[in-house]
Amino acid sequence: MKGNAKISYFGTDGIRGRVGSDVMNSQFMLRLGRALGKVFADERKGLRVVLGKDTRVSGYMLESALESGLLSSGADVLAMGVAPTPCISYVARNSNADLGVVISASHNPYTDNGIKVFDRDGNKLSSEIQDAIEDELQNDGPKHGYRNPGRIQRPPQPTLEYEAYCQSFVKEPRNFANLSIVLDCANGAAYKVAQRVFEKLGVSPIYMGVDPDGTNINEGCGSTDTTVLQRRVVEEKADLGIAFDGDGDRLIMIDEFGEIVDGDEIVYAIARRKKELGTLIGGVVGTQSAKMLSGLGADVTILDINLERLRELDDIMPKNVKTKFSNHYNIKECIKNAHLVIGAVLLPGAKAPNLITKEMLKDLDKGTVLVDVAVDQGGCFETTKPTTHSDPTYIIDDVLHYSVANMPGAVPMTSTEGLTNATINYAIEIANKGWKQACIENNPLKKGLNIVRGDVVYQAVAEAFNMKYTKLNF
Repeated sequence: MKGNAKISYFGTDGIRGRVGSDVMNSQFMLRLGRALGKVFADERKGLRVVLGKDTRVSGYMLESALESGLLSSGADVLAMGVAPTPCISYVARNSNADLGVVISASHNPYTDNGIKVFDRDGNKLSSEIQDAIEDELQNDGPKHGYRNPGRIQRPPQPTLEYEAYCQSFVKEPRNFANLSIVLDCANGAAYKVAQRVFEKLGVSPIYMGVDPDGTNINEGCGSTDTTVLQRRVVEEKADLGIAFDGDGDRLIMIDEFGEIVDGDEIVYAIARRKKELGTLIGGVVGTQSAKMLSGLGADVTILDINLERLRELDDIMPKNVKTKFSNHYNIKECIKNAHLVIGAVLLPGAKAPNLITKEMLKDLDKGTVLVDVAVDQGGCFETTKPTTHSDPTYIIDDVLHYSVANMPGAVPMTSTEGLTNATINYAIEIANKGWKQACIENNPLKKGLNIVRGDVVYQAVAEAFNMKYTKLNF
């Protein structure tokens, strides 16, 4: 390799390129496998990797080379074969694996391919880890040899657990017999899993894009080209059309009139339903922060996934407060000109998602302040790490971070009074009726139950800690 210039292999979504290029060939995959093994073997012994792919014909070649590199580094490989990207992420998170790797170029044509890598929590690798892998790939030193190569395992039903997980989101028995769905699997990674999941739920879809031949992935089908699906939904007088992309981590829906329902609309529908069920609550922290900052004369932008909540805020907030739907693009654009960013994300019983990545810090002005109120749930910024009231801040890429765990601890009297005001009525009800009767008569109180007689009765908590969930039966 000539010179000392840094070579960047990772893009916004892994490594991707045309098959036969400098990065999409068997030689590079062998090196990448060794690099992954070397980087992660430095941190822990007994590296275990979950490996999957989509239906591209080049996947077999790249898979074999990548497996060889991983095995030669001493890593054990769980080879899943053709499986959607979310499946690999799920298995990596729930099987005590250290890495999840997907061979796929997502919505690109079959002539391209790519690599996505997830950590043991099923999340994308941090920028620091990606840099370490790239440094190892760029290293021209001696190759790393190991006396004890790893082992490979190919389970007979690799996606069975993930399919059960998908089915679990339908929490109550429902009759789908009269529901007509046209399902387009893009001739991609979801073509088997999707069929089995829907059929086990009692749905009998009309199938499209379920005959992959290695070259027809995303070709005139799937979420990248819904023309045929839209026409088919109308012709079949179906209730709904669903189109996956090549690796099964994104979808587009079609309504009964053949019109596209995009991601924003789908998220809105989910959020609206959650609010109707009382499982989605508008952000108190964000609202109060906006009130205070707008009162001081600041230009404020509130981002939320609940469109009804955004409309409410438009009505009650002053003119210097703007609202936007929360998605990756809007977040990325809004923070470019921000002096202060407050992250306040709450997912009951689960870790907060990383809405601002380390890569995004490069777009921020020097001296910008990030305040992560979600720090007690893992933080909603990739660069968040818990701090204390005595040493509350740190700087990364000239951006000041404030992420004090238990922020209300700075104002104990005020926070205690606020908590008491919010909970005293529940406490009185429990005292007068007993916990069980109080929960039977008061549904919000019932929803607050986490553990009953040793059983975890709150599903999000059970999933977050990988514990058995027991449905509350009263």
